[in-house]
Amino acid sequence: MNKQKTIIFGGAFNPPTIAHEDILKECVDYAKQLDADVWVMPSSSRTDKQITVSSKRRIKYINAMIQDIDNTSVKIEISEHELQKQGLIKTIDTVMEFERMYPDRDFEWVFGLDSTQTMGDWEGGEWLLENLKTLIVMRPGSDINPQLRYVREIYVQERDISSTELRRRIECGEMFDDLVGEAVGRVLNKNTSPF
Repeated sequence: MNKQKTIIFGGAFNPPTIAHEDILKECVDYAKQLDADVWVMPSSSRTDKQITVSSKRRIKYINAMIQDIDNTSVKIEISEHELQKQGLIKTIDTVMEFERMYPDRDFEWVFGLDSTQTMGDWEGGEWLLENLKTLIVMRPGSDINPQLRYVREIYVQERDISSTELRRRIECGEMFDDLVGEAVGRVLNKNTSPF
């Protein structure tokens, strides 16, 4: 049986910047080649990152990001799997749950290049390095962890921007249009207190 290929792009998206949109566009272009679909999955809080904005607000941000990339040929869905969980979520738990829940799907997971260097230290990290199919967002001057077995690479324009800087500008009342796509900007401009 041929499994449906699915690209999973996870992250805080709090809020998504044009750097996130660049990655999503590359995921969509890659998915076209495979006849795959793309799931965008907002992460729950983790030991290294607490997320205080509401899940409802982040879903609005992600829907706007999807509008911004102007895609008509690849199905993009939002997976609320981690948002529905209580407590801190580990990558290995989500991966194993998806393997059980969706036996008819063949997943590839999007990670930043830096994540591959620390993956071995995560809970279940050795298993992830050996078994997880990954789509790595490449950055100049860094290398993929050589222990990572299943790797495909995508390349995006390097941008020195972050959601942290975006939140700072919004909180300080500074202009932020250069950091976000149009639809995301409209959502942020409608909300006087986005966080």
